[in-house]
Amino acid sequence: MEKPEKKKTAIYMLIDALGWKTAESGAFMRSRLTRRQEVETRLGDLYAADATISSGLPPARHGRFSFFYYSPETSPFGMFKYLKFAFGAGLHPKCLTNRKWFRKRISKAAAKFSGDPGHFKIFSMPYHRLPFFDYCEKSDPFAENGLAPLENLGNILKKSGLKFYLSDARKSDAQNLRCALESARAGADFEFVRNRGFADFLMKNISDESAIRAALKKLESQAESLIGAVEEAGRECEFTVISACGAQKCETPADLAKAVNSLGLKFGRDYAAVFEPTMARFWYFSKGAKDAIRAALSAPNSPGDFLCAEKLAEFGADFPDKKFGDDIYLCRAGVRIFPSDMESDSDPRAGTPCLNPDSGDSRACFLSNRIPAFSLRKIDDFFALMKADIERLKNNLTPCE
Repeated sequence: MEKPEKKKTAIYMLIDALGWKTAESGAFMRSRLTRRQEVETRLGDLYAADATISSGLPPARHGRFSFFYYSPETSPFGMFKYLKFAFGAGLHPKCLTNRKWFRKRISKAAAKFSGDPGHFKIFSMPYHRLPFFDYCEKSDPFAENGLAPLENLGNILKKSGLKFYLSDARKSDAQNLRCALESARAGADFEFVRNRGFADFLMKNISDESAIRAALKKLESQAESLIGAVEEAGRECEFTVISACGAQKCETPADLAKAVNSLGLKFGRDYAAVFEPTMARFWYFSKGAKDAIRAALSAPNSPGDFLCAEKLAEFGADFPDKKFGDDIYLCRAGVRIFPSDMESDSDPRAGTPCLNPDSGDSRACFLSNRIPAFSLRKIDDFFALMKADIERLKNNLTPCE
C-alpha cells in the first residue's frame, strides 16, 4: 500500500541586502538550496523594494519609493521648527543635538508623540528641514491592508484559509524567528520570515569577509532550524531565500549638500532636497534653481547623473505627480553621498544597500530547494511566485519538479 504523500510547508525567508554576489561568494546554503539565480532589483530604497515584493508592482504603481517626500502641508515634523530657537540646535553637524544618541532619543520621543511609534523616524535629516517633509512608510507593506487599496501578500494569505505565519515589522528578527518556529511546529502551511538585521550588519562590515562568513553561517543555522521544525511536524519543507537587493562598498564620498548649499539658493523657497546614500532628489520652486543645481552636479567628473524620463520609466519610478522629486540624481557605483539625510553610520566609506538596477552589485538572489513555477527576472516576480504557491497549497496540489 502506497504511503500518503507528506503535507508540505512553504517557507520564504527574506534577507534584506543579501545580494547575489554575497550569497554566491559565501556559498550560502549552496548544498541545501540548489536552485539559484540572480534577480534584478528596483530603484528606490528598501521600503520601495519591500512594497514591490509584497505586491508585484513597481514603485510608480504601489506608491512607495523613498521615506521622505516634500509636503509641508501634511508634515508631521512641524514640532522641530522650534529647535532653531534653542541656540541654533542642530544647525551645526557637531552640535550636541546632532549626536547619534541624542537624535535616537528625540526620534523615539517624537514617535510616541506622533501616535506612530512603529514607523515615525527622523534619521539624520537636519531638524530645520524636517517640517518641509512627510513620510510614506506608515504601514508594514507585507501586513494585511499594508498597501491598501492594492492587494498584497498579507491580504492573499488572510483570504487563503491556510495556516500561516507572516513576519511582524513591530517585532525584532529574533522574536519573528521564534514565532515562525512555533508556527512551523504547529503545522503551518506557509511562512514568510523577514530578516532585517543582516542589512544593518553588512553596511558596517562590508569589507570584513570573515565577519560576513560568520554572519552567513548564523543565518544558515536559523534557516536549518526552520526546516527542522517543519520536519518535526511530519511535513516536507519547501524552503526559499529571497532578497530585495545587494550591497556595495563605498570608496568615494561625495558631499552633494555642500555643493548645492554653495549656490546661494534658499531651501524651501527656491528648492527642496533629500540626500540619501546613493541618490539625491530635488523639487524646484524658483526660476533658475533647476538650471543652477543641474549645472553644479553635472560638471566633469561628477559622481553621478540626473535620470531622464526614459530611464525612470525603465526603473519603474516614473511617478506622474513627481511626488518623490522633480529630479532624481543617481550616484555611480562606489560613490556614497556623505553626509546624507539617512545616515546610520558615521563612516563615509561604510557599505550601503544598492538599488541601482544598472549596477551588478544590486542583484538580488533567489535560492530554493525546488524549481520555481516560472522564470524569474525581477524582484516583482517574487509576489507572483508566492501567490502561486499559496494557491497550490490551498488546493493541495503537488508542484512539478
